[in-house]
Amino acid sequence: CGLYSGAEWDGEELPPAVYAQVQWYLGITGFDKAYVAVLIGGQELRIKETRRNGEYIERLRRCAREFWSRNVEGGEEPEAKAEDREDLISEAEGKDEETKLLPELAPLIEERERLKDESARLAGKAKDIEAGILQAMGGCGAAEAGDYTVTLRERKSVCLDTKKLKEALPEAYEKYSAERVSKALTVKKKKPAPEKEGK
Repeated sequence: CGLYSGAEWDGEELPPAVYAQVQWYLGITGFDKAYVAVLIGGQELRIKETRRNGEYIERLRRCAREFWSRNVEGGEEPEAKAEDREDLISEAEGKDEETKLLPELAPLIEERERLKDESARLAGKAKDIEAGILQAMGGCGAAEAGDYTVTLRERKSVCLDTKKLKEALPEAYEKYSAERVSKALTVKKKKPAPEKEGK
């Protein structure tokens, strides 16, 4: 587990996805509890005890039965989720020149655009709030606010200045440079067709 995802392991509860996985295992094995160990950033070991949740396990089983009945036996393709994105992009290899007419996607695309705009608005609002918190802290490294602890800590990272490397050691730059090819989903609204003269 990376340092930045370590916050998911704060407190007593497991991250939701891990909790579901552990409860499924408890449902299969019949055990009453499980111990989950995680190494944060390769440095900090945390161990959590999780007890069997019979009601939650039954919900998981209902979901599994529904999936098997509808999507496996029924042949219905599950709705794509964010975690499927990279696999779906990989499926497009070699099909760059193909264009499908999918008018039924228009409402979905409109909803995506609306959510992107809303997400940008909320992200801006969150940054405004962060600025207010920093202002209230007045340069202090930490603050207590109700059930929350706010800290301002320096984080150091090392990055390679590729421009300077190319200027100083062009041969090494060429030798160790690697081209990466990726695909990105872009959405553009069509320009309205020009009106014909005489109308």
